[in-house]
Amino acid sequence: MLAVTVGQPEGYLPAAQGAALLASAAMIGVGRRLRPEYRTARQRVRGLRRRARELKDPAGAHRRLEQEIQKLDAATAKNGAATDKRMQTLQTDLRDGLARITMDLNRRTDQSRQRKAELPAREQSMIAAALEPAVRQHVEAKLRATSIQEARSLSNMGAKTVGALVQAGIRTAADFTGVSYSQSQGSGSRVAYFVRPGGHHVRVAGVGEARATVLDAWRRSLEQRARASAPAKLPGPALTRIRAEIATLRAQYDLEIKQAESKAQQDRDVLQKQITDERQRLTADRQQRAMETQRKRADLLQRQKQLSGAEAERARVAGELSTARTETRRNLGIRKYVTFLLTGY
Repeated sequence: MLAVTVGQPEGYLPAAQGAALLASAAMIGVGRRLRPEYRTARQRVRGLRRRARELKDPAGAHRRLEQEIQKLDAATAKNGAATDKRMQTLQTDLRDGLARITMDLNRRTDQSRQRKAELPAREQSMIAAALEPAVRQHVEAKLRATSIQEARSLSNMGAKTVGALVQAGIRTAADFTGVSYSQSQGSGSRVAYFVRPGGHHVRVAGVGEARATVLDAWRRSLEQRARASAPAKLPGPALTRIRAEIATLRAQYDLEIKQAESKAQQDRDVLQKQITDERQRLTADRQQRAMETQRKRADLLQRQKQLSGAEAERARVAGELSTARTETRRNLGIRKYVTFLLTGY
């Protein structure tokens, strides 16, 4: 029986082991660099290196530090001006926004307020309209009860004229509603016509413009007296119905005004909160920037001050840098980190 054995290619195992070792070394290196104490040590070393470079040329370093201070002051002033401008813009936005809300409120409530103010007149108009049939009936009865014969007491109004009126169908003051006139083409004088209740115009023989005018005034005076004695109060149920309708309208207009005012107040509150929140954010940012600027400025001034004793400071920084490097290698080197991974301390 023939058996076939498949083996690994020559050199496969050493290559795989090498790759695994490289991966392990890379992971160990990454893990070491991610430790907080390693980062702190590296920042310390970088700061000391920078300080050592500055001490090689104290005058140039002093100028560069002065330029950094000036740039820091300029940036602070620019940010402050931008914040002030934004604050002014917010104040303008608040004022304009409140004005728009008030204008919208007035627009929404003016109509309701006007209608509410007109309710008393509307109530009187409704009462008058409800009374009108009874008033009209009363006036009609009074005029119907006044015979045209009573017109004989008027100026220039004899029995013959009254008889002509009766012949034309005008027997009472209710049988005509007024007088109209037309221009006569022949004589140039005006011709009088009596207007009947149905709208028909009737000419009465012997009644010219003067007599027609007197009769018209007589009828109007009778109507005025009749209206003065007409019913002036509605029955209780009718008056109650009208007043209930007016009360419903008043409540409706009050509700419309209240809802509009409530909506306007909500809009004001939202706008005020938006502006207040933005102001608080700007103030907090300004304070944070001021503290950061103060810290950076103090650091730059301290570094300038330290340049006055450059030789001694350079020796001190060199010694501190050497110590920092030694401590970093001793305490945070690869060997120390591998030991930490294996033993936990």
